[in-house]
Amino acid sequence: MQVLGTTALGTTFPVPLNALLSTCVDAARLGCREIRAVQANRESNGLDVMSKPGEEFRYTVLTEADLAAQQAIVSALRAAWPGLLVVGEEDDAAAAEKGVPGEAPPVLRKDLCADAACERAVPMADIAVFVDPLDGTREFVEGRLGNEGGEPQVLYALVGAGSGALGRGDSSNALLQAARAAALAQGGTVGGAGNKLRSVAEGRADLAIMHFGTSLWDTAAPEALALVRASGGRVSDLFGAPLVHRTGGPLKNALGVVASAKGCGAAHASLCKAMRSDPRALALLAESAGPREAWGAQAADVARGLDGRLDGRPLCRRWLGEAVGGGELLRYDAPEEGAFRGMIAFYKRVVMGELDAARDKAREQPAKLARDARSFGAGFLGSAACAQLLAAGVHAPRAYRVEMRPDEASPIDSAFSMLLSDFSPEAGWTQARRSLAALARLHAFFWEGGAFSTSGGEAAAELEAAVWPAGMYTQPSMQPAAQFDRLAAKYTEHSERLGPRFHAAEELAGVDSERLQTLGQRLQRVARDAAAESHPFDDVAAGAGGAGGNAARRFRTLIHGDPKAANLLLHEGGAVGFIDFQWTGWGLAATDVAHHVCAAFAPDALAQEGALLDHYHASLLAAAAEFGGAPSLPSRAQFQAQYVAAILDMGRIVLAYQWSRADFETPSLNRNGYNKDVRCAAWLAARCDRALAEWERGRAR
Repeated sequence: MQVLGTTALGTTFPVPLNALLSTCVDAARLGCREIRAVQANRESNGLDVMSKPGEEFRYTVLTEADLAAQQAIVSALRAAWPGLLVVGEEDDAAAAEKGVPGEAPPVLRKDLCADAACERAVPMADIAVFVDPLDGTREFVEGRLGNEGGEPQVLYALVGAGSGALGRGDSSNALLQAARAAALAQGGTVGGAGNKLRSVAEGRADLAIMHFGTSLWDTAAPEALALVRASGGRVSDLFGAPLVHRTGGPLKNALGVVASAKGCGAAHASLCKAMRSDPRALALLAESAGPREAWGAQAADVARGLDGRLDGRPLCRRWLGEAVGGGELLRYDAPEEGAFRGMIAFYKRVVMGELDAARDKAREQPAKLARDARSFGAGFLGSAACAQLLAAGVHAPRAYRVEMRPDEASPIDSAFSMLLSDFSPEAGWTQARRSLAALARLHAFFWEGGAFSTSGGEAAAELEAAVWPAGMYTQPSMQPAAQFDRLAAKYTEHSERLGPRFHAAEELAGVDSERLQTLGQRLQRVARDAAAESHPFDDVAAGAGGAGGNAARRFRTLIHGDPKAANLLLHEGGAVGFIDFQWTGWGLAATDVAHHVCAAFAPDALAQEGALLDHYHASLLAAAAEFGGAPSLPSRAQFQAQYVAAILDMGRIVLAYQWSRADFETPSLNRNGYNKDVRCAAWLAARCDRALAEWERGRAR
């Protein structure tokens, strides 16, 4: 049994997860006792088996053991937790008939699961318990009982906390241990849905593939066991999407179940990728995606919904039709060749708990996880201000539908989805160039004192609430404070790891070797001041000194916040479109420009930095005049000083954090230039050296 799902019981009574898990374990022992009693009676007297009503399949049977075990488990759990939603395999009324009238269920223990220590409590309304009273009914009916002579053993797991076992079972049998080792070298068939997943969790199988008749109660607890005990195992449907253990929808795992052990992720991914191209498997999607004579490969693992009707299940034609304006949608495609996993997309679904990186942050960097969860709630694309920006000729996708399910108390449980209009290849959108002019138009449109900011009204007020008070994830309030004190050590570490190609790059040819060696130390001395000047509207940065929000207010504008190459797309006619507004908020234009230059430009463009900055500044002045003027645009010299501070601030985030992920060997469309091109990385080091000299000269005046 696994605690999962949502209900609508209307109670916020907090339930300690460790105590709930313990009662489930104790209740499972009661169920084991009932099953063994039925089997003992069967062996001595025989036991009739009743066919389940309305079903003709030979092995779909209802046993006395199913009913007796479910009654024992469910009645004890409901007595321990009044109001708890329990979903059982068998009909409640039929199971209740097996109980003894007037007999109170035993009191369940709440202290049995020390190996899954967890202090978290969850509202009763957010809990559902799925009960499969007998794993392997078919095998039980046929008398294929395996190692029924061993001591009962209850395995338990709590995702994020740990796992354990109550009772020895037959694990001490030396012959069994030898047989398990031999079984790893060959395929095989085992009975019971839960037993298949247990085989993966315990390392007796690399992969397990289930039949298509399993239900949520068959897989809820075994999935947790496979994920936790395997420490890196994975359970998904046939296409690679996580299973959906929630009430209020279908109770069948209609898209199949695949499980893999630790170290077998590549085989798991390969199998699921093959299924996303297999017409026989894709036919399972005909009801939701629409029937067709021939299927192309589909990104069926990511084309999933988020709202109550579709949560985690394939997108359906009706939902998409309603989202894009009504009418009957006959079919849709989610082509595998156009899908990007882990990147911005025109349908983007983010369930934090399904992401490996988010789970890692929940354990190691909870503040960053909370920051990331908040970023998906940014509402710029759905605002009236965005509509006005589109009318002014700055391209951004239209938001057809946005679903937000933030959880501030538990960010790992947050989920979001966005359905956006597509800058499709057919329309000529290719790659990000001419981007500085497009950024200049964005900045000019929202410049402090310009037409939009002085017009007031609902659009301006809505925008203030829809975006970050200070844009960009690099701002100090969104990074660990210790980051500023690690630059010297981090640069030394990275300098050694980046290797000879980095040090031999032509971009470093004019940099004194001693200055290069001390770059981290020198940057560390000014990092807080540079951050304060680059992010004047961030409360943490402003507290470190520098210009401060009030002094910089006249230069305030809306910044994109993450203008890397992957977030800008160019029409072949020259217009640029922006996507991914997670970090959009108020800031300095120079901070946005410096981020874009460092993250997006190729080495040849970086060599023309000065001329490109001249082009940006001229474009800013021209766009501001077009939009009605702005009284406080910076001079070219003022912009340069702001840009120098922003370059140093980019150096801080790259040295302290980003270069840990640098890979100059593997091609990538999503990584920033300083993390995928050794020349871009060398340019940034050289540019930080020059920026430090400019910074020192500016302070000396």
